[in-house]
Amino acid sequence: MEKAIVLFKNPETNDSIEINLTYNKENSDLDYTINLSDGYSLNSNMDLVGFLAHMFLTSLQVNKD
Repeated sequence: MEKAIVLFKNPETNDSIEINLTYNKENSDLDYTINLSDGYSLNSNMDLVGFLAHMFLTSLQVNKD
């Protein structure tokens, strides 16, 4: 197992989105959890930090057609 943490943080407000990644090399399985700072909720309007986190997560998706 390999692990990484990606942090998207607004330096002006300290609001942040933390993405904890776990990668299993044996079966190429990628799992993640998302932690939001108190300044965010799932219903918050998307700001630059939210947009960047969303784009990062979208880039990890694999299309299995």
